[in-house]
Amino acid sequence: MPLIDLELTGFGGDLSFTSDGDLAILQALPLIQQQILLTLMTSPGNDIFNLEFGVGVGLYVGRVVSDFEGLDTYIQNELKVIPEITNVTVTLNQSSSTMYCVIGFTYIENNQTGQVVIPLVTP
Repeated sequence: MPLIDLELTGFGGDLSFTSDGDLAILQALPLIQQQILLTLMTSPGNDIFNLEFGVGVGLYVGRVVSDFEGLDTYIQNELKVIPEITNVTVTLNQSSSTMYCVIGFTYIENNQTGQVVIPLVTP
């Protein structure tokens, strides 16, 4: 059975609707990208069903570059909760005043590769 979930717009935004007014659903790669964003944006302690779930990348916004040490490994370990992906790579790249978290992965069902990029502003 394929993996299916409701589509959310933006970072933790509202539900999306089809032109018929039905709730929009996501499948395959876009769904995996949404699950990765949910894992990254949820701060530990905010999911009442699993208090250890989440990375909380929003907590890193505005931090100095030295605060990002080990974040890539932490993210890679947290993404192990998504069983539909493999070959997860996490790279932190800095460009001027912005640190970018680039996550690469392979969707197991069809061996399709994907990527999620999160900008984190630094002072």
